[in-house]
Amino acid sequence: MIVDHVLSFRRHSRHDVTTVSLPPMFASLPSLLNVAQFDVVVLHSPSYSPFYILAEAYRAILLYHHAPNLIGLGYVSILGIAMASLMLRYFHRLKGYFESAF
Repeated sequence: MIVDHVLSFRRHSRHDVTTVSLPPMFASLPSLLNVAQFDVVVLHSPSYSPFYILAEAYRAILLYHHAPNLIGLGYVSILGIAMASLMLRYFHRLKGYFESAF
């Protein structure tokens, strides 16, 4: 079933999609992936992920003993505040449903 999903993505994508079969041991993984084959969007999209930004901040502090990227941490903070406020608004809208259900 997963193979069907991958094959349909290869059929319907506008990009040149190559699939990589990962071995049980990931020791040979860097030799399998050629970074030059990836699209620019694929290479730079993880840098906007909050999980990537937080992991890089911890890595900068713990491994390299550098200050973390404060702009990235500010982005994650603003994103977190926005998501929390949206969830609170949505919960307040559903509050009457929860009170009448019990």
